Amino acid sequence: MIVEIALLCTLFSIAGAAAAAPPPPTTICATNGVLDDTATNCFDKSPDCKTVFTTAFTKSPAARDAKCTQDIYHDLAYKKCPYTCALCCKDSEFECKDALGYETTCQGWKADGMCQSTDKTTKDMMIEKCPGTCGLCMTGACRNTLDNCDEMAMLCTDATAGPVWKDKCPRTCNSCLCRDDHPASLCQQYKDSGFCTSKFYDHGFIARTCGVTCGFC
Repeated sequence: MIVEIALLCTLFSIAGAAAAAPPPPTTICATNGVLDDTATNCFDKSPDCKTVFTTAFTKSPAARDAKCTQDIYHDLAYKKCPYTCALCCKDSEFECKDALGYETTCQGWKADGMCQSTDKTTKDMMIEKCPGTCGLCMTGACRNTLDNCDEMAMLCTDATAGPVWKDKCPRTCNSCLCRDDHPASLCQQYKDSGFCTSKFYDHGFIARTCGVTCGFC
């Protein structure tokens, strides 16, 4: 009996280890053996990445330097060298989605340098419309605090889970509060210049930027 119990424990232990094993390298940020666009839509944060990870990634078939997925290099690969290792989809700053319908537009804005704009209104718009493209998912007051918000977006309207999901995933659920996100004097300048009635910005963005001054809340 003791031997049988020990054998069962061993089998369960092996099964548990197999279930917890990480996915093969070629499935990370990849679909059907091809790297997703989100695998390489970010930037390295260290100048030494290509010195450590000397083998360049390939999009098809999906491949990256073997060291990128070794435990000893995990922090360097994921936190400092996500582009070189084609692991951008795991970077929390790039892990969210752009606003629906803006995916192509965001790429154009990025090419024009708008992601790095220091103009407050432009930066706020990039945070609102292009957080995934610009690496701004964790920037600004309106941001998700859970990793799987986009995948579970249907919970935003769930009768039971909705209130909690809207609180934890306000960007995904479009539930950020109406407010003035700038000093009142600056919002007044925006209002005087036609910001509140602009057709270039959508109502939600205006409400979250200078909603009080514009009379939206």
